[in-house]
Amino acid sequence: AILPGTWVLFEDVQKPDNDQGKQMYKNDQLRGLLSNLRKWGQIESTKNVSHASRFHIAREVIAEKVCPAFASFLEVKKEYVMLPSAIEFNILGNLWYPKLGEANTAEWLRDDFIDKDKNIHCLTGGNAFNESNGLAGTNFYRPNFKSGQIGFRVMIVFPQKPR
Repeated sequence: AILPGTWVLFEDVQKPDNDQGKQMYKNDQLRGLLSNLRKWGQIESTKNVSHASRFHIAREVIAEKVCPAFASFLEVKKEYVMLPSAIEFNILGNLWYPKLGEANTAEWLRDDFIDKDKNIHCLTGGNAFNESNGLAGTNFYRPNFKSGQIGFRVMIVFPQKPR
């Protein structure tokens, strides 16, 4: 089998340690976009948290508001901008970005599942809440859950053009 080639742009910004939900990603290229989305009411503001923060944003809001706004800013198709899946996050972390598993915060991932009661749950990754988790540490929450300990990063996937 031949796997299709794909170009992927993956953010290498360092995930911060938790500071009671007030932490920020350093040199964050999404700060302006996130500030504007909160100012325009697209992302709910949280008291005592910067409008530029990647934290306190539900996974469903990232998928429905943040990724499409970022795609529009970059002038790429909205289906190209997404959260990494658990396997992408883990492979990229193991091969090139080991710091993804070092901070004591987590990040939203693209994967979700439906439980026996038909409730949707979304995965988070990089949960280094104790020494045994790190990059492979995962958890799951409802799509509308917001937390000061869960941030996110986006990736842009450019599919291979057919020959």
